[in-house]
Amino acid sequence: MQAVLTTKQTKALEEYLKETSGVPSLLLMEYAASAVFETVMKHAEHEVLVFAGTGNNGADGLAVARMLANSRVGVTVCVIGNIEHASTEWQTQKQMLDSLYEKDVVFTGLESLDKNKSYDAVVDALLGIGLNRPVSGEYLEAVSLINDLKKNTECKVIAVDIPTGLSSDTGDVLGDAVYADETVTFFAAKRGSLLSKGRTYTGRVQLMEDLAVNTPDINRMYQDGLLSLASDELIALSLDEDDVKDIMHRDPSGNKSDFGKVLCVCGSKGMPGACILNARACFAAGAGMVKVLSDSENLPILMHEIPETMFAAYDKISYSELEENISWCDCIVIGCGLGRNAPVIDSVLEAALKKEKPVVIDADGLNHIANDMNILTTRKEKGLTTVITPHPGEWSRLFPDISCSIPESVAKAADETGCIIAAKNATTIVAGGYSNVYLNDTGNDGMGTAGSGDVLSGIIAAFVAKAVKSEEPDMDPCRTVASAVWLHGQAGDMAAKEKSAASMLPSDMIRHLPEACK
Repeated sequence: MQAVLTTKQTKALEEYLKETSGVPSLLLMEYAASAVFETVMKHAEHEVLVFAGTGNNGADGLAVARMLANSRVGVTVCVIGNIEHASTEWQTQKQMLDSLYEKDVVFTGLESLDKNKSYDAVVDALLGIGLNRPVSGEYLEAVSLINDLKKNTECKVIAVDIPTGLSSDTGDVLGDAVYADETVTFFAAKRGSLLSKGRTYTGRVQLMEDLAVNTPDINRMYQDGLLSLASDELIALSLDEDDVKDIMHRDPSGNKSDFGKVLCVCGSKGMPGACILNARACFAAGAGMVKVLSDSENLPILMHEIPETMFAAYDKISYSELEENISWCDCIVIGCGLGRNAPVIDSVLEAALKKEKPVVIDADGLNHIANDMNILTTRKEKGLTTVITPHPGEWSRLFPDISCSIPESVAKAADETGCIIAAKNATTIVAGGYSNVYLNDTGNDGMGTAGSGDVLSGIIAAFVAKAVKSEEPDMDPCRTVASAVWLHGQAGDMAAKEKSAASMLPSDMIRHLPEACK
């Protein structure tokens, strides 16, 4: 599990480490530069162009240039900014570079840079994480030139800490931003690399392990008041596969009832597709038993397509029979392909409330509760687990006054409604309140297709059902949902690798779920 930090949090952490570890900033810079250097060397054989600002991000760039010169790689350093106002670390790095490799490194300004020269790689060490206003002047010209080089040549672009022009807090583009192939970052992942346009501009993000601070240590520093400069900001987390393995652990002596029973209430008349995706995803994610409650017209094809599943028709059963089905299950997932079937949704949610069952609400179920948010309030008052999975359009109907792409906003909505919210986007934000926020770093744009949400809600329901049956007393429902989101994205990445993001289908994600689980 890795903390995902804001600019203020990162700077507070860096200052604390400098003060308490006794490690001078130049040595920390050397560690950072060595990670960038190793990444650049994967792509560079002959010539590298380093764009260096005059702050500490630029100082990192000068240190990289020194290491490249030491490896006999041709280096051109294009300095952007006023050298007279350069940071102390920048000046020290420049002196070191001049004393060792003055004849081997070409220094230039933007106007005199040879733009027709061929470079293997370009290093973006212009501005770093402190940017809080639109890029302008020479910096804007440099960003545009880097992007032109990437577009028109075969060079690879490596960004130091964060691509220039990308807000490290929000992922918004400030004027213009560098399109990096790889971003090497330090201490902890940055929010901006995941939110908004972050994934578009950062490319592959590599957190340098030697300068990575683990999450328990960061949490301890906050609790002890050691990072007081950033104490007003919540810490978002990002899961890794070891975290998800914990959630997916199965008892070797268990049986189908021990692994969770899911009731899928989905599919409208003549529309069985969502049912099939939802139920298949439940099984592939480890559910022990699955029952589909759908329109009677859908049952023949459902029986053919998912024979492992049990079935019932919501248009043919009495309310008492509905209550029996809800009593049977450990978790209900409702809404996928259900259409505007208000009587069915109301009946299921009423019975689920009466039986105090966890519910995962998606798609048409969300559109229904947008008209009556008291449904969520009532479940909150009873302390019941409710998971909602809105995409941006559904979010705007549920929470029209707050953003679905800001962790604090999602946490606020979760806190007020008592729900665990998976706010679906390029980076899905999962929140169960202010102290429980996860940013998901798996998945790809190929998952932005109809049916992907049906798969996700099925995986979430399977995980929640299993957690209900688990004997682990500290099983965190929010982390359970975040793990399901992570697994969904992992299966999506495998599908994209096999078929390409443009060609993959939601059913491909289900097909790759067993591999992702392994």
